[in-house]
Amino acid sequence: MIRKIVCIAFLGFDSDRIYLPYRKYGAKKLYIIKRRKHDHKVAEYNYRRIRRNVPKRRIHEIIAEDDVFVRVNCLKKIFEKEKGNRIYVNVSTGSKLDAIAGMLAVMLFKDKQQITPFYAHPEKGGRRGKVYFSETTGLDRTQEVYPPDLQKPKNGCHDALRIIFESRHPDRKGELLALRKQEIVEELCKKGCIKGYAYLKGAGFVKADKVKDVRNDLRRHTKKRKIPGLRYYASGAIHSADNNVFRPLKKTWDAIEEEDRPKNKKVSLTKNGKNLCKILFGRAGLPPLEEVT
Repeated sequence: MIRKIVCIAFLGFDSDRIYLPYRKYGAKKLYIIKRRKHDHKVAEYNYRRIRRNVPKRRIHEIIAEDDVFVRVNCLKKIFEKEKGNRIYVNVSTGSKLDAIAGMLAVMLFKDKQQITPFYAHPEKGGRRGKVYFSETTGLDRTQEVYPPDLQKPKNGCHDALRIIFESRHPDRKGELLALRKQEIVEELCKKGCIKGYAYLKGAGFVKADKVKDVRNDLRRHTKKRKIPGLRYYASGAIHSADNNVFRPLKKTWDAIEEEDRPKNKKVSLTKNGKNLCKILFGRAGLPPLEEVT
């Protein structure tokens, strides 16, 4: 059940195109995404106009770096926070980069909840003053935009990307590690992402339908060689992961590269893979988003 309506807008050189749609949709919250606490003086002038027309308790000011990956991740966090609510994303304010980030975030995450991007058409252009001005005035209409579906990595591929992206060199801060393929498959099996296989501490790779029996035998301290039907299924699990995870990530997404060696290969992210991870998971090493109000 939808509890309330939420509007999200990027701060730019407009004010009417932010607070008038907020009123039109009957929203209970208005998220304003800014580049810094004290933004450009024209943007701050328009922000003051917004604050005069929207109750202070309903405005949530967010500081997010002027970077498309950061802004997509910022929207993702707001979507997660407002899960269950109807969300409207204003893609008519802010910069072109903000509009791209807004549409990209909607295409990536709209399947999980009700998110609608819209464009606010102004009544007329504003008068450009020497210091303070608004680029447009009034609101003629709002036009909802229907973005196309965006193909995303499937669950196993998504989890594999996260595992690689979150691995960091212990000495060189922030540097990504190249992981052994078997290490990645272990983590995927623990999460249940490789069909037919699981990974148990003390037993290694096992068939998924034998997990309960093997776990019970391990609790009884049965020696591994005496557990009925227990075999080391590493090669089977890796082969399955090759077909269903690593090959799509390599061929379809150009997201990973593997060492050119026959066994125990290392897997690392390509430039394209790093950018994909930044969009899906946020940029590593950045401070958390700062909500000012």
